[in-house]
Amino acid sequence: MRSLLLITLAFLLPVSVAWPCAQRPPMRNELSLVTAADTTIPGDGAILVTRHEVPTRGRDGDADFDERWTVKDGEGHDVALTVEILGGGVERWQPKVPADRDLVILDEAGKEIAKLHQTKAKSRALAAPRAKSAKSTTLMEDRRKMMSGVPGGTTTVELGQDPPADARFLAIAVTGSGAFAHSALAPTPGSRTLEWTTHTHKTCAGGGVESLVVGQHIALAWIDGLGRRSAPAALTVGQRPQPTK
Repeated sequence: MRSLLLITLAFLLPVSVAWPCAQRPPMRNELSLVTAADTTIPGDGAILVTRHEVPTRGRDGDADFDERWTVKDGEGHDVALTVEILGGGVERWQPKVPADRDLVILDEAGKEIAKLHQTKAKSRALAAPRAKSAKSTTLMEDRRKMMSGVPGGTTTVELGQDPPADARFLAIAVTGSGAFAHSALAPTPGSRTLEWTTHTHKTCAGGGVESLVVGQHIALAWIDGLGRRSAPAALTVGQRPQPTK
């Protein structure tokens, strides 16, 4: 029996074409390391981190600076990175030059957070997800009606096989005109169905993973624990019936 990953985002607000946003308190972005300490990253791998907002008292009325980490090699030299935004606060930090070296992650005070290792060697290619379908209750018309909000809806993504054992995220990107990184969802072992529901909410209030929209073209890719990205699988979002109450 296939299990079901259900992500419910409880931002309940009445449906409206537009409404004003209250002033948010000062917020600060903080980082968390996903990649396990002492991991050896191959030449096509990357460091995985997540970014999330937390309230802060601010500084002279302004928000504190977001948390910043640096990555250095074992000799203390800065490591140049290409940062890829996967969506949902997940990022891939890929060294621009593959090399056999240590990767030392330091916080703002210069304190070591973790020591990883990098090798020039590339590993076997990751197979693309076997994607069967993606369906949503959210229509493009619903998006057009919302001037300062995000319409609610339920999205279901069906896979044709279980997630790989080493998969950390299923990255979803909207392709074509206006392409953007949509989300990166952590799969449940043995689950071939990912479903999430978003309630109508203000754009300024955040809201986590938004519903996909019927007619969108998307690409799915696995991200494993070494930060490697699989080949993509393409889908077009179809319409699913509204859930029965």
